[in-house]
Amino acid sequence: MLFTRLLIAVSTSALMLSYACAGEVDGQGSVPSALVDPLDFGAGKRSKLADGKGAMPQGSNRIETLARPSALKKLQSSVPAALPVLERPVTDASTTPENANPRVAGDPAFTQENADHLEGEPNSPETPQEAEPETREAHREALPVHGEQPVAAKGVPEIVVPETDVPAAMISAPATQAPVAPSPIIEIAAPTTSLEAVKRTPDAVQLPEAAQYDESDVKDPRNEAIAAALAPARPQALARLTSERDSKKLRGALKSFYNAQDYTSLWFGSKAAAAKRAEALAFIGGAPAHGLLVADYLPETLPADETQAELVLSAALVKYSQHLVRGKLVPSKVQNEVHLKPKGLDPLALLQVVRSGGSISDYVLDQAALPRRYAALMAELARLRTLDVEDDVPMVTEGPSLKPGASGERLSQLQARLFALGYLAENELQETPHYDSSIEAAVRRFQQDNALLDDGIAGHNTITSLNRSQRDKEALLIANLERLRWENGKREARYVEVNIAEQVARIFEGGHAIYETRSVVGKPKHQTPVFSDEITYAEVNPYWHVPYSIAVNEYLPQLKADPNALAGTGIRVFYKGQEIEPTRIIWSTLPKRYFSFDLKQDPGHGNALGAVKFMFPNKHNIYLHDTPSKRLFARSSRAFSHGCIRLQDPFVFGEVLFGDGKMTQARFETLQFEGENRRYDLPQGVPVHLRYFTAFASESGRVIYRPDIYKQDAALLDALRKAWVENGETS
Repeated sequence: MLFTRLLIAVSTSALMLSYACAGEVDGQGSVPSALVDPLDFGAGKRSKLADGKGAMPQGSNRIETLARPSALKKLQSSVPAALPVLERPVTDASTTPENANPRVAGDPAFTQENADHLEGEPNSPETPQEAEPETREAHREALPVHGEQPVAAKGVPEIVVPETDVPAAMISAPATQAPVAPSPIIEIAAPTTSLEAVKRTPDAVQLPEAAQYDESDVKDPRNEAIAAALAPARPQALARLTSERDSKKLRGALKSFYNAQDYTSLWFGSKAAAAKRAEALAFIGGAPAHGLLVADYLPETLPADETQAELVLSAALVKYSQHLVRGKLVPSKVQNEVHLKPKGLDPLALLQVVRSGGSISDYVLDQAALPRRYAALMAELARLRTLDVEDDVPMVTEGPSLKPGASGERLSQLQARLFALGYLAENELQETPHYDSSIEAAVRRFQQDNALLDDGIAGHNTITSLNRSQRDKEALLIANLERLRWENGKREARYVEVNIAEQVARIFEGGHAIYETRSVVGKPKHQTPVFSDEITYAEVNPYWHVPYSIAVNEYLPQLKADPNALAGTGIRVFYKGQEIEPTRIIWSTLPKRYFSFDLKQDPGHGNALGAVKFMFPNKHNIYLHDTPSKRLFARSSRAFSHGCIRLQDPFVFGEVLFGDGKMTQARFETLQFEGENRRYDLPQGVPVHLRYFTAFASESGRVIYRPDIYKQDAALLDALRKAWVENGETS
């Protein structure tokens, strides 16, 4: 009994002690008012991008607003000169010795005895949070309390805390401190075409030190302020750490990270922290090079209050890094028939990299695994931004195709556009132009560079591409940089990719295209979906199981008009597995909703799938196949199917796809002649990626633009411009 009472008494004392500790945030059991709204800068930021009401100002240029952040103001004066985009500073080894505690590195009052005290094992009795009640009580009493003079620990110089409503950690540096020149943090150097090249190391950055604290026995008030801002007892403050468009996962990640680090500041308190702060600001300042806005992540100036600045910068770094790794937008929310679910990085792992002194850009780019073509688009965007807009160059007026022998005003416009784009030399210009061999050769070069039919004739598609302005190109690059961020991970050693907008299928090996063939894709009303799967087998002389939508929308009307409409097509009618003669059914009285028949076409020359199909079973019922209609491949625009992808040279494609030396082009031709339906499994499944890129880099690095056949670019750009679209769990 005596033991039980004693146990209860000890437990009660510990509980009272914990309440006492919780009540000493500001001396009155509450969080200082300066910490209530540490990260809510969404409204102020939005007003800088719009008209203060969430709408874009009238008459504003959408690309100027979206991709030319020249009007952004400089960040606070404590930020150093801008670093090149994605570069990381070298940490001075003298300021961050190996295994140094980040809270005290560079503190002249720091001693080895203090280091032993601070770096004890997390669960050892020496650590303050796990000490015995008497030791913990003594440690608590040694902490400075808001509104009171702290009690100096033995052997530690007394720290005088001024009488103010702001915690000591928030007090500004003395006015006598040498001013630091403002830094153009957003003036980022143009990127190179190599992602590796943008990681090179700049000179070390020297920043003015924030106020230092002796942490041997007295805990840094900065830690107390961060803890108060993240305190579970104040969920309303925690909810305001980020803007409303941020998710619980991001707020929770910040809380988890700082709690695990005993609320130690990541960006303030030492030279090493100041250098990391500069690196993070420069990293985020490189957003325009990726077609993103700095203002989507940071206010124009960091808050003067260190606690607010701490949390603003941490949240901004996590958000910006997430957007580089998996894209800013949720693909399925902004694009039709896009079935991609890119994965983000771990916020805690990112912040731990910063804490351990690792390179921010190296870590994020490794997680993003951005392809070579992403760097090519970045370089092209930077190049276009350095050019003068060709507003004075006339567009080519729409009209009949311009062919050799043509002349007149429209030919003068064509010559001017070709010269402005660099396809005609000055000595080739004619005062009264005629469509001669020099103009024809220039048109062919332009057509080749833009994946158009290179016939030397300036038809509708060629003229549309010629009339694309510089600003239009910038918009296309920005939209397709976002699409490339959705790729989210390294590609396999061997895979198939179909660019729906380009209408070309390619086989890649070792990161390079080893084969390509023209393709026919879905019509705008039957769009080919964007998704990934794995090709597992080929079916030679396939049956065509007519999709339900085609059966009721195309064949049922024909059967209503003529019960013999299927004669000679090789299509048979089945009901519950039993074949039925079509003329026995009264089609004219059958509504669509009661259509319960299956239509199947036998193998043969008239089969809609041709001689072979390459299967990757999926819920969309999409596959690659041959076609009896070869004439469509001669066209520059080839969106004619119901969603499946037709291949111009399926037998050659099959030989490269199998790659075993057995399923050759000749073997496929022999099997087609035999006429039997057969299945052949691939030696190993090959991933297939169906994508939609309207601007992309060729194997040589040349950027190619293609028409937006599904009209998806405008919706994507609008979503990027709004900059408020939730991106899954961490916007």
